Amino acid sequence: MEFPSLSIALMKWLTLLNLMAAEAQRFENAPLPVLRPCKNHDELLTEHQRAEIESRAQVDASVRMFSRERHWPAKLSKNEQYFLQQRIVIAFIFSGYLACPKKNETNPILPEAPDSFGDEEQIEWLLIDGWHSVGWRMWLSHQRIRLGLLRGEKP
Repeated sequence: MEFPSLSIALMKWLTLLNLMAAEAQRFENAPLPVLRPCKNHDELLTEHQRAEIESRAQVDASVRMFSRERHWPAKLSKNEQYFLQQRIVIAFIFSGYLACPKKNETNPILPEAPDSFGDEEQIEWLLIDGWHSVGWRMWLSHQRIRLGLLRGEKP
């Protein structure tokens, strides 16, 4: 069986896919976020949003540290651990799409980060820029669906 040659960009995304898989395993037991008491599911969704916004800057800083030093800060709050886990899961999904070639081609399905990006920039692009642009909305949509199911709504 003959395999198509892989482009350097595709190999980089496969490496990042494996890295995100390993980091997702590291954070698989991340605690649930610490939230204020809520009276209903709508308040709970708003509280999730508030908690993410409050931890966003510190999680961004943790990602930058990881991208440069390949380790996470020794101390992360429960909310930082939770939202870091959520970003890693979304980044894993994104990197899977980026590493997936089109049928009978070696080009990724989604456009990749600029060729000038090194490993550090690619990690930050996935875990910070990807989260701020699309990942946050994906996570929030998932929370809305989950809370709707708890209320007995049909998906």
